[in-house]
Amino acid sequence: MTSGVARLEPETIALILEAVRTYDRFDESIDPYGEYDMARFTVGGEHYYWKIGYYDCNLDHHTRYPDDPSATIWTLAIMRVDEY
Repeated sequence: MTSGVARLEPETIALILEAVRTYDRFDESIDPYGEYDMARFTVGGEHYYWKIGYYDCNLDHHTRYPDDPSATIWTLAIMRVDEY
């Protein structure tokens, strides 16, 4: 470990990405607005969140036009629950 950042094994990263890709258990406890943009899951005994964000092209603020790719940059953040 360097600089307080945990390094994940490639196999763990692959499992995390697969869990995000196939996630289908949305409920009001984690997604109260039904936007399907945040979830919680477990891989290898560790609990994680993922969250999709949509920002203006300068990444300054949330975009007012999330359906317009010329005005929006989409992001995906994945983090351990205990680090949130």
